[in-house]
Amino acid sequence: MVLLFWKITNKYNECNIFLAGDFNARTKNLLDYIYDDNLDYVYQSLTDYNSDNFDMPRNNKDDERYNLFGVSLVKLCCTHSLHILNGRMFDDNSGNYTCIANGGHSVIDYHIASSDLFKNISYFNIEDNDISDHFPVYTQFRFVCGNKELSGAYGTDHNDSVQQEKFKWNNAFSETFDRLFTDELEVSLHMIMDYIHYDINLAIDKILDIYKKSW
Repeated sequence: MVLLFWKITNKYNECNIFLAGDFNARTKNLLDYIYDDNLDYVYQSLTDYNSDNFDMPRNNKDDERYNLFGVSLVKLCCTHSLHILNGRMFDDNSGNYTCIANGGHSVIDYHIASSDLFKNISYFNIEDNDISDHFPVYTQFRFVCGNKELSGAYGTDHNDSVQQEKFKWNNAFSETFDRLFTDELEVSLHMIMDYIHYDINLAIDKILDIYKKSW
């Protein structure tokens, strides 16, 4: 999956990224941004480097300091100017648990977004639900295109029905998935962009459909 992520970001390097799911990553207080990310003060002149001024504090109730998956995740975030939503805003300022399993509590389910997307996030929360040992994570976005305001959500819908479909990654099929997903995304890209202009939920559904077909 990491290889696929690199290929997509390299090919569509001007696009913002949104990631969601169970990463099995325990990050506690690890920084998911580069502290004082500005090289001008080192060279005392303007440098050809895109600084990311993101420095929003993050809370996390997890008792475990971190694990290797957590270290890898925050490195990915720092490299691509991505940041964890959990524990930062709205009704999850304290960084609530996302999983209760094996007699313990943990924060391993995340929503992660590019720095530029944070201004478009209108709500975020860890929802209460007892049908699984993982709590649903909910993000709502708001975008303005011309005189039109668009909104969309990922996680739970307005009726609190949870997206339960799960996919298990198999490295043996990574090349096939990479080829199918990339080819289908290229064919459908114009359609997805058109959907974004009038109903972002349709765009999300289309991307999920491509993901399922490529699996």
